[in-house]
Amino acid sequence: MTTTRAVRLLPIGRCLLAALLLTAGVLLAACDALDPDPEPSCTPGPLEVSPGTVAPGGQVTVRSGKVSCTIDRGYTHYELHLRSMEDDAVVGTVEVGTHGEFATTVTIPADAHAGDASLVVSGSTYDYCPQHAGPAADCAAYHGDVVVDAG
Repeated sequence: MTTTRAVRLLPIGRCLLAALLLTAGVLLAACDALDPDPEPSCTPGPLEVSPGTVAPGGQVTVRSGKVSCTIDRGYTHYELHLRSMEDDAVVGTVEVGTHGEFATTVTIPADAHAGDASLVVSGSTYDYCPQHAGPAADCAAYHGDVVVDAG
């Protein structure tokens, strides 16, 4: 013969149980507020720049592979900039593939200053990330390093 017993909580036990459940709910809500987007991060693949050293007036190939997530296809062209302490010049545009991939050859300006520089992609979905921290957020960098060698 099986007997079942109902567990009865005293009024103080019910209050403690309610407080415990309420605390757990608040903690879960706080965790969700800290990470409201539980989706995996979707950042661009490394930007490949070849060759890594180029003379002013020389050419480099810039490419990036497919991204591993769905991207906003509102952007069909990216703009490429050569940026350094002394330079900020648009060096070309490139058509973007369905999955974020692209490849192009750009010419380094003949008047580019010698030294370390970056080829920076602008016009991509990574430029603006308000869903995470507002328009002034530190979003994913989409650039590749290059050395301008004056010879």
